[in-house]
Amino acid sequence: MEALGRTGQPYAYDLRQRRADGVYRWFQARGLPLRDTEGRITSWYLLLTDIDDRKKAEEELRRSKAYLTEAQRLSRTGSFGCRLSTGEMFWSEETFRIYGYDRFTQPAVERVLQRVHPEDRASVQERIDRANRDGSDCHVGVSPFVP
Repeated sequence: MEALGRTGQPYAYDLRQRRADGVYRWFQARGLPLRDTEGRITSWYLLLTDIDDRKKAEEELRRSKAYLTEAQRLSRTGSFGCRLSTGEMFWSEETFRIYGYDRFTQPAVERVLQRVHPEDRASVQERIDRANRDGSDCHVGVSPFVP
């Protein structure tokens, strides 16, 4: 913190602080120097924002994602979604494994259709087209055929 003050650069960082009631909460600290006409720092504007609820929500989201990833791994079930408004597609880790693509492959509708059985491609394409027409996003589960 002292080094930040000496450089005169604005800063932002997260820290836990104890409130007057003894409870620790997460805060974001931001500082901005006020300079005189010669560029010397005359004072600092400091802002502490309570971000404890956000930090707890982020941790809960991380935990939920970890549980979902483990459940998909154990059940050998993948999932993918697409944001049709942007063309962005998301695959779970297990979907990459099921489709046989490495993790660095860019998810795409064409890659999904390459893995769909030829007799089922038309119905999958229709589902994608319908979501595109309706302007809604689509979410699909993927499971390998296990005899």
